[in-house]
Amino acid sequence: MNGRSLLNPCGLVIAFCLTTGCGSKEYAPYRSYENAAPAQRVEGAPSDSLATPVSPYPEGPYGTNTPQVGDRLENLELWGLRVADTGNSLAETKSPQVFSFQDLRNTEKNYLLIHTSSIWCQTCRFGAEDLAQQAEDIAKNGGDILELTIEGSGVGVDPTLNELKLWSDLSVLTFNVAGPNDEKLRKVFPEREHVFIIDLKSMEVIWTGAGLVQSPSIAEQGISYFFENLAPFATNQ
Repeated sequence: MNGRSLLNPCGLVIAFCLTTGCGSKEYAPYRSYENAAPAQRVEGAPSDSLATPVSPYPEGPYGTNTPQVGDRLENLELWGLRVADTGNSLAETKSPQVFSFQDLRNTEKNYLLIHTSSIWCQTCRFGAEDLAQQAEDIAKNGGDILELTIEGSGVGVDPTLNELKLWSDLSVLTFNVAGPNDEKLRKVFPEREHVFIIDLKSMEVIWTGAGLVQSPSIAEQGISYFFENLAPFATNQ
């Protein structure tokens, strides 16, 4: 956005290391959710993530290595800050949760905007802020948002829980913020900034773009596509 300046990425990494500590979480072994039983209700968990799935997860073939328009996403597993609905406070999430793309389908939303980012990437933070500014209108128009943080404070390093929390606080995020919980998701999604818009019924990519631009950011471009083509009650066209 206009007026924003790029900081030295090394400085951002150092700041995160000093604040959160540099480290990584071990990946859990990949396991498929295709035949998983419905999740059981757990006290204190978001209600929509534990409801009966609206439909079975779409079958493959699935896109791999930076999915393109028309590719279908596999039901992979995430780890991080899960909220029941866009617009709720992440402060209500007291502990990290493991959830899958099927859980994100299990809402009243029609579309999922995925913003892939890395903690060390300054332009990624700009994109996250752009999504935060439009999150309420996106939610009103049937969209959910996932901030998918692939790397933490260094290349090849997983984000820690403290880094995810600090990232959400710095950008005032009110939507899901998570990292990969298995190696397969990390291989599918790029660590560089991208935006993917997903049809939650088919789990197919209907728009995607790559970032590292300041104005308009790739998030702004994705938001514009959403409001111009998918949103029935858009207020900012």
